[in-house]
Amino acid sequence: MTSDVPAVPLHTAVRRALRPPLPKEHGTWAWLLLPALIGLLAIGWPSAPAWLVFGSAVFGFLLRAAMDGWRASQPRRHQYLVWAVVFGIGLHLMIVPPVTHWHRWVLLPLGAGIGIGPLSVQTVRWLRIQRRVLGEAVVVASLSLLAPAVAYAGTGEFDRWTGFLWLPAALYLWGSITFVRMSLAPDTSRATRMRQERRRTAALYHAGLPVALAASVAGGAIPALVTLAYIPMMAKAAYALWCNAPADSVQKLGIWEAIHAAAFAALLITLYRLAG
Repeated sequence: MTSDVPAVPLHTAVRRALRPPLPKEHGTWAWLLLPALIGLLAIGWPSAPAWLVFGSAVFGFLLRAAMDGWRASQPRRHQYLVWAVVFGIGLHLMIVPPVTHWHRWVLLPLGAGIGIGPLSVQTVRWLRIQRRVLGEAVVVASLSLLAPAVAYAGTGEFDRWTGFLWLPAALYLWGSITFVRMSLAPDTSRATRMRQERRRTAALYHAGLPVALAASVAGGAIPALVTLAYIPMMAKAAYALWCNAPADSVQKLGIWEAIHAAAFAALLITLYRLAG
């Protein structure tokens, strides 16, 4: 008795096995790269330990994607585990030298803080499904610690500006979450209440953002000049609230959000340089 399932050509199977698993949520790349780039370039110039910590963050991100792919595959696909081992080795090889050779021991508690958010959301179903927005905020808060981690690895100094370097990234990414949710709310009669709630959340967040920035400047957490980087973000949110129209397409919204995130990172890094 022969099977009706067609055989997969060898070259196709090899290509699938060699294709590295990438995170399916493309927006999460911004959650990783924005704080990592801020830490790499905002304070001091990139050095070898900073590049190694930056690379370890990318390997850790890919390791999570490989494990998620393995858990989701039915039947289990062993190439995900192979890639998980490869990414795990890369993570280990990159993070150990900054700690042991350059004596960046503060990376140990920072690394624990970076990992606790994604792990808690992955473990607690309530944060992953019922309270997904809260879960995303927790993940962003943890990943924003990449900024002080990479900056500290590069300079070897953990001063006030370095310690609070997570704050500009977190404030921007939290605002991006509220903006995207508001833009994706369907414009239908059944979803009117949902859309109003999401608009209210976005409006309250962006209205409170200047207060949070002023408090951060008054406390010495960030330079006053850095607050100018949030002007385009607040203008974008104000325009969207005024138009009160959903996004034309998810892909177009994602592209524009990537452009805004890149512009914000470039502007923030430039203002940190000027302030320093």
